[in-house]
Amino acid sequence: MKKITTLFLLLFLTLVTSTSLSAQETNPSKFGITFSGFINAYFIADSRQSWNSREVSVMLYPKNILRDPNGKDINGIPVFDQYAMYSRLTASFTAPDAFGAKISGVIESDFTGSSNNGLDELRLRHAYIKLNWPHSELLAGQYWHPFEVSEMLPDVIAVNTGAPFHAHARYPQIRYTQNFGKINLVAVALSQRDNSDCGPNDVSPNYMMNSAIPGLDMQLQYKTDVLFCGFGGDFKRIVPRTSTSKGYKADESLNSFSGIAFLQIKTPNYFYRFQGLYGGNLYDRCLPGGYGVTTIDPITDHREYANINYLTFWGQISKSTGRIQPALFIGFAKNEGSNKNIDPTNTYGRALDVAYLYRISPQIRFISNKVCFGVETEYTAAAYGKPNAKYKVINGNDVGLFRLTGSIRYSF
Repeated sequence: MKKITTLFLLLFLTLVTSTSLSAQETNPSKFGITFSGFINAYFIADSRQSWNSREVSVMLYPKNILRDPNGKDINGIPVFDQYAMYSRLTASFTAPDAFGAKISGVIESDFTGSSNNGLDELRLRHAYIKLNWPHSELLAGQYWHPFEVSEMLPDVIAVNTGAPFHAHARYPQIRYTQNFGKINLVAVALSQRDNSDCGPNDVSPNYMMNSAIPGLDMQLQYKTDVLFCGFGGDFKRIVPRTSTSKGYKADESLNSFSGIAFLQIKTPNYFYRFQGLYGGNLYDRCLPGGYGVTTIDPITDHREYANINYLTFWGQISKSTGRIQPALFIGFAKNEGSNKNIDPTNTYGRALDVAYLYRISPQIRFISNKVCFGVETEYTAAAYGKPNAKYKVINGNDVGLFRLTGSIRYSF
């Protein structure tokens, strides 16, 4: 499979490169393809086991202490690993105008696969077409979740981009942006694919698919040369089951709402970024939270559900100029529980037995031309405890993890 994927990639690059050169010779102002990306040699060292993704490369938070019969912590085993699969290739397209709009597009891939079973295989990151009119834009394809605002991406060396305090997920979507000078109004309808909800059948995009309703987002943004800020809301409906264990059609669904607010201040030498988020069932965005069963009909096994909510906040200061660029990231997340009693044997989500999470992460980068050496340390702590009836963890005991990340990146 890997050989077929590599061969396909080489043939694709040969085809589009020759097509691009031919088109540019005949009409250079109308059509073109440019390639960019980077090669990233990346290593990590952790002080203990963690909840993570893509092996241990995307570290979210430490696992709880697990004692063996001798009292030793099974999860206290340290970890070391190295990767090159986060190297990235991006093809950016321009095309003749259509419908009175400027046409552009992007296809972007790395080699992390679609799951842990496909590491080092080609993966689709972004693939979208954009139509730009003087005061509006239409984007269709796969792109960041609206809560992962491109201007607000945490400038970290870790490949988790600030998760589980900042959303880290991409979705197939249709996105419309209307510009009113310094103000943008953004509306998005999206579906799930690689980033999905969890439920009775593990992690799957089928929960949203079976609701027959896309996720819906609205966002208001204000932007100047110095200031960028905004707020927005998200609606999501899922159907955890289509049939019950008693053989009945399951007429069940769960509605989830979440909101976001963000602020960026840009000075000649620094970026200051701050973002807060609150919502229920945030699992699909690499954030903590989820949902659980509230009632079960003893005859039909029909069930009702309620969200388990989380509040997250993060802030970062980063130097944006010079050959040496330090930065500091701080994140915090708090379990807010549910507004209904939850059956503890039927819950789905992430960090549901954690009262709060926090991370302190300083870094420094050394830059020369297209090469960047980066070193980052993270201390991430999770306060494990026992949830109450509404799944809010009142008293938690901190379990901490130190991570050292190193990166050598060549950009082209």
